[in-house]
Amino acid sequence: RRERRAMLAERQAARSRTSATAQAVWAELYEEVGKAFGATRDRRYATSRAAMFAKALLAACDAEQRAYEQEPDAAELHEQQLNRTLERVATLSEVPPTMVAIEYVRGPAHHGGDRVHAREVAQEAIGAGLQPLATARSLRGPRKARGFSNGT
Repeated sequence: RRERRAMLAERQAARSRTSATAQAVWAELYEEVGKAFGATRDRRYATSRAAMFAKALLAACDAEQRAYEQEPDAAELHEQQLNRTLERVATLSEVPPTMVAIEYVRGPAHHGGDRVHAREVAQEAIGAGLQPLATARSLRGPRKARGFSNGT
């Protein structure tokens, strides 16, 4: 009985250490986003805010990957922390939170890297009967080529 208790206590301690490491990743990202936006010169210009917005999304992608590596079974924790970070990016960049989330979920080709969360969201959308964008575009047919008036 004592051995079992000791084994359970050790598992709990290991989970706490790992969870604390994942929490540290998210806390670091939250701080980093705030400092980066605060240090940006000319924040009043939309282009400056857009550049920081893009950098923050890339940082969120990296942090999410690191957090999932630290604690792959804590999906709820990662979801909460990711949403908290995206809300902060939305506030600091003066963009609606849903638009920030849409930009984040758009896909690896849009922001670089491979994201666990984006794949999960896409799979859930497809499971709910929503068509991926590539399929929806293909239903409209090919786009007409638009060239310059001189034929190039």
